[in-house]
Amino acid sequence: MRRFVVAPQNTGAGQQVAADFYGLQNAFNAIMQISGITSVYLKLLPGIYEGQFNFCGKRKQDTDIVIRIKGSGKNKTIIRGNLGGFDQLEDGKRGTFRSYTLRISGPSARLENLTVENTSGLPYPAGRGRDAGQAIALYVAADRFFCRNVRISGHQDTLFAAPLPEKVREPGGFCGPDENSPRVPSVHLYRYCEISGTIDFIFGGAAALFYRCRLNVRPLLPKSGIGKENRYIAAPCSEKFFQTTGCLDSGFVFYRCNVSVEEPSSVPVYLARPWRPYGRCFFVCCTLADGISSDLWHIWNQETDKITSFFVSYGNTGVPVQVCQRNGSPCGKKVDRAVLFKIIKNLRNCAKRQYSSCCSRNSP
Repeated sequence: MRRFVVAPQNTGAGQQVAADFYGLQNAFNAIMQISGITSVYLKLLPGIYEGQFNFCGKRKQDTDIVIRIKGSGKNKTIIRGNLGGFDQLEDGKRGTFRSYTLRISGPSARLENLTVENTSGLPYPAGRGRDAGQAIALYVAADRFFCRNVRISGHQDTLFAAPLPEKVREPGGFCGPDENSPRVPSVHLYRYCEISGTIDFIFGGAAALFYRCRLNVRPLLPKSGIGKENRYIAAPCSEKFFQTTGCLDSGFVFYRCNVSVEEPSSVPVYLARPWRPYGRCFFVCCTLADGISSDLWHIWNQETDKITSFFVSYGNTGVPVQVCQRNGSPCGKKVDRAVLFKIIKNLRNCAKRQYSSCCSRNSP
């Protein structure tokens, strides 16, 4: 495993900071040009890395690259972007999937001890508010991904866990780096992370386990011409009905997470809605703050989503769960406890096993 130290772009030799690269994209570009390299470890020094960053670990003419990126702490190493989906480019709107701050692809990747944020959704003058549109902070297109102690901050569409759905609903809706790529199944593991946003801020087709993460629902800023809107945490997608407990079939699993809501009385907050009809999502042994709707789940735009989607609430605590149970609402699908924890075990073991086989060799 090759090791490199990276400092922010605006850091110079006059500041007496020793680094192999100055600027994160400069490091990515150089590494992607090294012939025969199979794994790399980047240590990011404290500072703000501002811009848009893309690491492509899958190479057509050379070996694929496994990458590990480690910062100096969530409050010390910050990767920051300010692009929004409604930004106008020469070929039209930027779109959701070209708005990312950091994109990582490859056979396997690890990210830890830093912050990734997209500030375009902040109020003026720091951002453009709702005029920014969808704005991804972290775009994960790695087949296997491990994320620990990372703050992922944004508003709408904060974290995209690839793959994309098979079919687009609107022409050009998937415009971006993976628009024409094969939809490869992926497994993600997020541990002790903080993820914040407003609408669908965790979305995609990955099988992902979120363990002891903090999910923070931010206030939804007003938008001219639009009345009150709901807020949604997750928007999973899948192409088939839930049938097995295999790790690739789990969808999003939130286990022992803490959900907080800013301005809980403003508009309803839902745990999830299906981005595609067969989306599946599990909230297990989580703490739900006041402000979460007692219905817990929401449909996207079709009543049949209630039948085809697979949403489960089990062992959660908080006022929303108590009200849901008291009202006799279904609170999602019913799953046997043994089946539920088998899903969690399989997903966790699969993520760890696949990551370890790729990344643990000579790890620092």
